[in-house]
Amino acid sequence: MTPNERAQHNHHELFPGHVSRLSVTDPELIEIFDNVAFDEVLAYGGLDKRTRLMVQLAALIASGVLPEYHVMVGAALTVGTIALGGGVTACLLVAFAWAVAGVRAARSGR
Repeated sequence: MTPNERAQHNHHELFPGHVSRLSVTDPELIEIFDNVAFDEVLAYGGLDKRTRLMVQLAALIASGVLPEYHVMVGAALTVGTIALGGGVTACLLVAFAWAVAGVRAARSGR
């Protein structure tokens, strides 16, 4: 079982060369997940790729999920949504990571 062609293309565009460990142990789950996440969801709505990724990054910051944010920053860098040209972008990425840490601290009452 494999995801459909459009899901495979979108997955490879965001995460080139990445193969989920679950594709070996549960290929049916990966087929369903990739078809939804990398085809149906991306086909819905009118957001361009850059805007959609920026919204996803903002949502991850607001949720305080640094590991997922880190993965999506990599995807955004891969497709050129954000670029590490100059110190300004690098500072923004660090500021985002600190924002995530702040959200976590606020949630835990520290």
